[in-house]
Parts: sequence; C-alpha cells; structure tokens
Amino acid sequence: MKGKRILIAIVLASGLLLANAASVLACDISIAGGEDPAVAGETRTLVVRVALTHRNCITPIDETQITATGMQIVSATPWVATSSSSYQRQLTVTIGSEQEASLTVVRECEKGGDTETVTIPVTAEGAAAPPAQSTMSGSVSVASPDGSAATAPSAGTTAGSIGTGTTTLGSANSGSGGGWTDVLHDAKVQGLLVLTASALFGFILNSRHLRAASLVASTAYLGFYLGGCVCSLGAVQRLVLGDLKPAFVVLILIPLVTALLFGRLFCGWVCPMGGVQELVYRKQLGVRVPAKLDRLLRNVKYLGLGALIGATIVVGKTAFGDYDPFKAIFNLSPAMPAFGLALALLAFSIVIERPWCRHLCPLGAMLGIVTSLGQSRMRATPACTGCRACTRVCPTQALATSSPARVTDSECLRCGECSAICPRKGIEHTHLRLPAAMLQTEARRVRSAVYRFRG
Repeated sequence: MKGKRILIAIVLASGLLLANAASVLACDISIAGGEDPAVAGETRTLVVRVALTHRNCITPIDETQITATGMQIVSATPWVATSSSSYQRQLTVTIGSEQEASLTVVRECEKGGDTETVTIPVTAEGAAAPPAQSTMSGSVSVASPDGSAATAPSAGTTAGSIGTGTTTLGSANSGSGGGWTDVLHDAKVQGLLVLTASALFGFILNSRHLRAASLVASTAYLGFYLGGCVCSLGAVQRLVLGDLKPAFVVLILIPLVTALLFGRLFCGWVCPMGGVQELVYRKQLGVRVPAKLDRLLRNVKYLGLGALIGATIVVGKTAFGDYDPFKAIFNLSPAMPAFGLALALLAFSIVIERPWCRHLCPLGAMLGIVTSLGQSRMRATPACTGCRACTRVCPTQALATSSPARVTDSECLRCGECSAICPRKGIEHTHLRLPAAMLQTEARRVRSAVYRFRG
C-alpha cells in the first residue's frame, strides 16, 4: 500500500515539475532614505535592497524594475552583492515640484516576488526651479561585502522635466503578478489546480492512498520546489493590503471556494505545510492532547488571525517573514528566528498530529470560518453506534466523544479517516452522498471491466 502511495505521489510531482522546469525565486525588498518629507528640487540618495529568499534563484537581479514618479533619477549604481543572497543599489534622485514623489521597486516571479513603494511628501517652499534636463556624470561609491568602497559608473543620461512623467530602470520578468491572460501559465496556479482536482476526485471516492500521494506531491512541488504555496502568513496579509494581482487572486480563491463548498479540503489534501507535518509524525510515538486543552488551543489560531490582520493594517505592509517556520523549512534556511521555530514545530509534529494546522495557522483559521459559513458538513448517520473508533483516528480531534459522534466542521480536514475506519458507514459528507455513490459504482464497474479484459 505504501508503494502505491509513493508511486502516485512521484507521478503527480514529476508531472508538475516537467510542466514548469524553470526555477525562479521569492524575495524581500526594502527602500531606505525616503522616510522624511522633501522640498521641490532637493537631491536625495535612496538605497534599494533586495534579499533573495529562495535558495535556487536563477532570475537575474538586473530584471528588478525600479519606477520613479514625481522625481528624476540622475544617477544609479549597478547592483552590488552585500551577501550571498542580498543585493543593493544606490540611486541619486532629484525631487520634482509635485505634491508627492514615489519610488516603486517590483520583482515579478512565480515563487513569490515582491513589490515595495516609498512615498515622499513634497513641499515647494523656498525651492528653486529645477532644471529641464540633467545628465548623469561621475560615479557613486557603494559599500562592498568586504567593507571596502566599490566605485560604480553612472548609469546613463536622463532627460525631461522633473516631476512630470515617470522614469523606469530595469525590466520585470513575467510571473505571478502578470495579467489575467497569464494566470494559467503561472507555476503555482497550475500546480494548485492539478492538486486540488486530484484532491476533489480522491475525496469523493474516499481514497486515503490518493490523499497521501497528493500531500507528498504537494510538499515536494508547492513546498520545496516553489518555496511554499499558499503561504499561511503572507496570503492573509496580502488580502488585507489589497495586493490582488491576478495570479494571487486565483491562488487564494481556490482554497476559499473549496472550503465553502467542501470544507477544509485544501488543508487536508493539498497544503504542503500540512504535508510536512504528516510526513514527520510518528504514530507509535504519538500523544493526544487532552480534550479541554485542545479546545482551548484551537482558539489561538483565531486570535492569531485577528492579531495578524490588525498588525498588517497598522504596519501597512507584509511582515513577520522572519518568524515563518515554513519559510525556513522549504528554503532550507538557517536564518533565525524562523529556523528555531521550524525546529520546535518539527519536534512537536513528531508526537502531535498537525500542531500548526490545529492551533496556530491563520490561513487555517480563515478557511475554518469560511467552512462554517458554507453548507458542507460531515455528519454521523443513524448507523453510528458511538463506538468511538472515529474519535481515536481523527488527526485534529474534530470528533467529539458522544453517541452519535459530533463533528466540529471548522476543525475537520476532510481526511476521510473517520469514514474509512467505521464498519457501519456511520460518518458521511452531507453534500456528496449521491455523487460519491455514483462514482464508487462507476469505479467498481471500471475495475470489473479491467479484470475481465485481463482474464
């Protein structure tokens, strides 16, 4: 049986890898020097820093796009490596006469990408009229990784009236922030669609083998290859900030819609973060959290979701990347404190099934709320005798010990363990009784036809 699961997982992961062979990256962008208001005509130095957070990045740093609005870029150094995975570029700009000037840095890529904008209020008091044309000359010094000064030539000539129009450096590669016509070419969207379709098929047929294979394939492809998808921390923050690029809209809609229609199917069948925890868990060492404590800890993820939303609104940008344990796991990164949290999470996952999903995940909390709003339910049938076999195998302890059994749908991952172990078919999904019966009947007919053909 284990061999069958591994084979299916290898086929799924291999197909996704072959369909998207190009490696790309995720990154973190920051801009220094734009914190204070400026006077029209003022010259200022801005420093753009890019940290590549995916270990197998091959996208050139020069494909980073820098757009200046309401200011003129008069000189720019080349990108300088400040570490093995970080770069910076120093820009000298002249502020225009508009009320506001901004600099936007964009990296578009299938493994995350990033966008950062700094906005500088502009006043006209005491400002001299800016020149209509400026030509870059000389050079600018930028600190090298070894501490010495590296002198970079100026980037060229820029012409035009300051404060009117937009100046752009670099070119952005196509990726997850592309238009709607490019969405289906996005590696994350393709992978998530294939794995979700596989999960729906397996859920309807109640196939535990397909579920295990789907999680292994998801962990390999969405997790270690693409760097994690959908990010449990980043997805919630981007929703709050309204960062609704087409590919991200599709990526977040897939788990939300499936939660509304079928429950937390994404969590139980597709999520690479859940897959890591299940792969680490050792049943022979497993311990069950006392029921009262488990109910108390469940609320932590909802409190965390509220705190994350509030902090994101206050800060005004995505944050907490340094505390994401899965960022350290999927990128094999030793950076602290995420690495320390990852080790702690993996240690707990050995003896407790899915501790992150059950007690901490803000995305899981959001999907739990959506599940409660929908009509999808796991319910005990009249055949249930209260034997408690289902409560002993439920990985999230979503089944209450009673007769008949009671399911907390917002905590249920739709893994199918309860219905698989029940000898009386005492647990069923209320919306899938007819389709499941039809598909199971057709599956038996296909198997019979295959056996007759072989015979």
